[in-house]
Amino acid sequence: MKSLQKNFSCLLNYVGLILFLYLVSAFPVLAEGGLIVTMHSSNSWMNGNMTCFQYEVTVQNNSSSARNGWSFVLPLEGGSYDQSWCCAAEETEGGIFVKNLDWNGYLAAGTGSASGIGIVLSSPSGDIYSGTYEADDSTGVLVRTGGPEPTQTPALTGTPVPTPEPGPSPAPDGPHEYPSGAGMYGSLMLHGVDLYNEAGVPVQLRGVSTHGLAWYPKFVNEDTFRYLRDSWGANLIRLAMYTEEYGGYCSGGDRNGLENLIDQGVRACTGLGMYCIIDWHILADNDPNIHKAEALDFFDRMSKKYSGYNNVLYEICNEPHGTDWTSIRDYANDVIPVIRANAPDAIIIVGTNTWSQDVLDPAGSPVEHPYNVMYALHFYAASHGGWLRNRLVSARNSGVPVFISEFSTCDASGNGAIDYGEADEWKELIMEENLSYAGWNLANKDESSSIVKGSCSRLYDWTEDEISDTGKWLRELMLECLGNEPDYPEPDEKLDTLVLPQMLTQIEDESFQGSNAQCVVIPEKVEYIGHRAFAYSPRLKKVILRSSAAIIEPDAFEGCQVIVFTNPEQQSIP
Repeated sequence: MKSLQKNFSCLLNYVGLILFLYLVSAFPVLAEGGLIVTMHSSNSWMNGNMTCFQYEVTVQNNSSSARNGWSFVLPLEGGSYDQSWCCAAEETEGGIFVKNLDWNGYLAAGTGSASGIGIVLSSPSGDIYSGTYEADDSTGVLVRTGGPEPTQTPALTGTPVPTPEPGPSPAPDGPHEYPSGAGMYGSLMLHGVDLYNEAGVPVQLRGVSTHGLAWYPKFVNEDTFRYLRDSWGANLIRLAMYTEEYGGYCSGGDRNGLENLIDQGVRACTGLGMYCIIDWHILADNDPNIHKAEALDFFDRMSKKYSGYNNVLYEICNEPHGTDWTSIRDYANDVIPVIRANAPDAIIIVGTNTWSQDVLDPAGSPVEHPYNVMYALHFYAASHGGWLRNRLVSARNSGVPVFISEFSTCDASGNGAIDYGEADEWKELIMEENLSYAGWNLANKDESSSIVKGSCSRLYDWTEDEISDTGKWLRELMLECLGNEPDYPEPDEKLDTLVLPQMLTQIEDESFQGSNAQCVVIPEKVEYIGHRAFAYSPRLKKVILRSSAAIIEPDAFEGCQVIVFTNPEQQSIP
């Protein structure tokens, strides 16, 4: 009997422990003392009679003990909660309860911080939340301790962060330096194996790839990108979103948060006239078909959202390996039409097998719809030498357009010693062939390939001591490439443009006679433009002809204004 009682008592203790653990997990623990929260409004827009403010939030541990989690309560003060990323947030009666995610909860004693957190709040009376706060020891409620006084007049500086639902995303309308949705060279197109702009001038994209968006989100911001553009000569940012690794899009990561980071990156690039690559960064998931369903959904929504942006490129599978080109091509043949339905002229980059080294494979077996499709080659100088450079040259000679969407100066692990000899050989080839590229990586990870040293916490305006050796080499490459750029004509004013279907092979007689378009884009496959095809079109002033082989009847443009014909070889067609 005593044995039975003892067993029953143990059972009760066990049940009590389970119940306690459940309650601890079900009800979040409020912040301990010493938690400092800084909020800064980085964007705002009108929504009816309310002003929406996008806040960049940093959480800092000011106590003498490390934290394995943090949380706080932000009183609403008459506002309302809209959305957030890189945190878990919920509106309650006492305000907005905000807590860490699994990957950003640890804060070292004294100096540990979590950044890249975003919260969107609506207010009828201006920016009332920017400032510095301290969390109350007992309740976790934030108490303002410094920063700007709340403003009562909204200061509009940009456009809203879109909600996760599919649909078109408006181009930024704030004080940007370039036309909304436009890169500094305008639309891009392939002619043969080379990139050109819409005026038919060769283009080289050069820039930096982020590290994993989930791991180093703080580097995705307009200030960092502007610094890389103005001080390093960059015109491209690659947004690397891991799919399978910890925090990845397909492995339990915060999908809304990752998509918001992509949107933040796209908008920052757009406002600066830079180009950006949305990178579906497969790695541990060696075959892109493993998550093909997720990829189809993702690229459908992304290409719809950015359908009006000519500065967005799509990299649909970062580094396949352990599979074969047939499998990769089958995947690409499914994904490319999804993008093309929304972004018919966007540049699409397809990864190749063996961590994007088998770039000769597409030579004899390209994707079904190769229009504006390039193929990725990745190299790490200490691991990949002359044999891979020879393969790249052979691929281009065989008609394969190559984009070096990832590379560094060290070995393939992303770490180890820099091989300057091989790196300089690659540099010479990049410049000689006018190849576009994105160096790995924009982060302060303590490894050779990061362009910022691990000891540096600043996001831009780095000193020489804060830039890694790889960063200095990459900066030198980009500035040298910038110095070799041709003089690009100023972008035309926005024209009413007629873009003809890309599968069109001929334009019949009088088919567009009297058109009201100001600009016509004629696809690459068109071989013949018939009699009076565009005759007496009173507003027509520009024709972009993507094939130099097209036969044009003498009266095709009869009765039109002066027309500038632009083809990929910059030839003037009488």
